[in-house]
Amino acid sequence: MRKEGVGLFCGNFLRRRRGTTLPCLAAYCGECYTTYPNDPFPVQDRLGDEDEEDDGFETDEPVSLRFRRGRNGDHLMGAPFECDVCQFHNVYDRAPDFTKRTGRYALMVIRRVSLDVMWSRETSTVEGNLSRARLDHKTSQSAFEFPNPLPRLGRQEVSDACGMQVAMQTVHASLRKGKYTNHLQVDTMRKTRSWVNNAHRAGEGAFNHGSTLASNYRGFLYVATGPVHTEWFHRFEEGCKRRMGITRKQDEALVVGQLLAFLAVAEEDYKGTDDDKVKRDIVNLVAFVIIGFMLSLRGEEVPLCLIEGTLNTWKEDK
Repeated sequence: MRKEGVGLFCGNFLRRRRGTTLPCLAAYCGECYTTYPNDPFPVQDRLGDEDEEDDGFETDEPVSLRFRRGRNGDHLMGAPFECDVCQFHNVYDRAPDFTKRTGRYALMVIRRVSLDVMWSRETSTVEGNLSRARLDHKTSQSAFEFPNPLPRLGRQEVSDACGMQVAMQTVHASLRKGKYTNHLQVDTMRKTRSWVNNAHRAGEGAFNHGSTLASNYRGFLYVATGPVHTEWFHRFEEGCKRRMGITRKQDEALVVGQLLAFLAVAEEDYKGTDDDKVKRDIVNLVAFVIIGFMLSLRGEEVPLCLIEGTLNTWKEDK
């Protein structure tokens, strides 16, 4: 039994919504709300990969448990939590058919998305929030006896108000093979978000004045609506990025042997042409490479060098 809020409760717990014959009874021990055994979605196996600013982050929590299970109190962390079946109702407006492969796969993806939303916050934050909520509720009720001591969770309406459908499409797209990894990376996955947002704004969203976000575009503010502009969806994107991490493939350093080989080819090309313009282009390129190599500069830093000394040397060579 889950008592005194210690658990993971569907927002529609004990509520019978449209299209259902029984009230939702979904309440879990936090650690029991886990990924499906056949979950194919990538999870980074070490900390610090999700962003350079997070490098060195330390936690006592086993890495093997991160992003793979819920925590008690995740339903009170500012992002609506509805169980897998309730979310299925929201997206499809019907109950799931457990005999169909597509229905079972949809439930697995919904579980993955819900866990991503939860893991946009660290375990210590979730535990602290739940602990303070229980303490304040206990002490304030004995002093005030409020008739409605807690905010009302869940909703009677059956609709995808948070953006679950787009989130499901996004994580499904992540299974495609990427350029450097066996799955798409976060920045490429976000293209799903972009086309859905563009299509929404090109359709009925262009006439919907319900404000969810204000953005600046060429000095003007416009109202942005749609499923990808909810706080829930932004929490999903944050959790997804933390789960998958970012794989960076940086350019390798130029070694001396490669530089000498490059100079040999440039010398041969220089002697093989009588066109002054081509010769000047070769000299400029060689100068750019040598300056960058000798001073360990990035490409955009080379033109910022003081060229007075280079010009004087150039005149002496002539």
